[in-house]
Amino acid sequence: MKLNLLLAFLFSAQVAAVATVKKTPEQLRGQLKRKLEDTANGGDGTSGDGDTEGGDSTSGDGEGAAGDGTTGDGATTSPCFSRFNNVEVQGKGMTTMDAIKVGDYVRTGNDNFSRVFSLAHLDDEFEADFLQLYAEGLEKPLEITGMHMLFASGKPIRADEVNVGDMLGKNKVSEIKPVKRNGVYAPITESGDIVVSGIHSSSYYAFLDRVPFNQHVMSHFFFAPHRLMCSFDFDLCKNEGHTNGYTNWAYWAIQIMEKANEFIAPVQCILAALALPFLSAAYGFEQMLMAPFTTLAIVGYTVYKKKQNTSKA
Repeated sequence: MKLNLLLAFLFSAQVAAVATVKKTPEQLRGQLKRKLEDTANGGDGTSGDGDTEGGDSTSGDGEGAAGDGTTGDGATTSPCFSRFNNVEVQGKGMTTMDAIKVGDYVRTGNDNFSRVFSLAHLDDEFEADFLQLYAEGLEKPLEITGMHMLFASGKPIRADEVNVGDMLGKNKVSEIKPVKRNGVYAPITESGDIVVSGIHSSSYYAFLDRVPFNQHVMSHFFFAPHRLMCSFDFDLCKNEGHTNGYTNWAYWAIQIMEKANEFIAPVQCILAALALPFLSAAYGFEQMLMAPFTTLAIVGYTVYKKKQNTSKA
């Protein structure tokens, strides 16, 4: 019953949103590209030339064909970090992003280190559009694709939602520039986060364009079986294979998410809502096996409180 009410609420809310803004993923990518170009030219990141309702969202520079995530000049909106970022690796110090290996322990947002169990995206030659996020107090900018998530005020947001003046931790964003780079990298840590070039970032990207769910949490739940397997036999994870640059462990899911982005917002919300119970169950099972005593304590306390409430009634 609760799930049905949730779906109904999300459906009505998203229908209202879609009635106002009907943009395909390709239109959103085109809008982002124009925003980057406008930012590079000293503008405010908004543009009205070609951002039309119901149009084909193509501009004179020949934006890419629908579905391939590419722009006319060959760059892509792939969700990753560039090789020019720095990451602190336990026992190695500051290391460039392209040198991170499965099994490395990297700095995370709580000042601890977490093990990298997968390289979700790894391609040394792939060209992509990155955002350079300059922040006060940091020596170099964070280079990150628009769909990848980072943390602002403790909440995961897409990098392309960050504006000049926003606070990323204790650092204020002072400038945002577009840049093209060869090489895309997305290390997945057991904690689900990573500090990249001094900025607390997510290991994941916002895979659906129009859902109100916390996609950082959903992605973390999705990788629960993978993390669980690695925790029991890490040798199985050291030599992961990649297809088109994406880890074989998640390539099938990435393809499904890419396809899901072709649907309107209500359909995306329904798909996400249907997946959430399974993802939550996978995460719960992982936690139960990894911390059985804590799980038993929680279950025992829940049963105890339930009996108390029953006896009072």
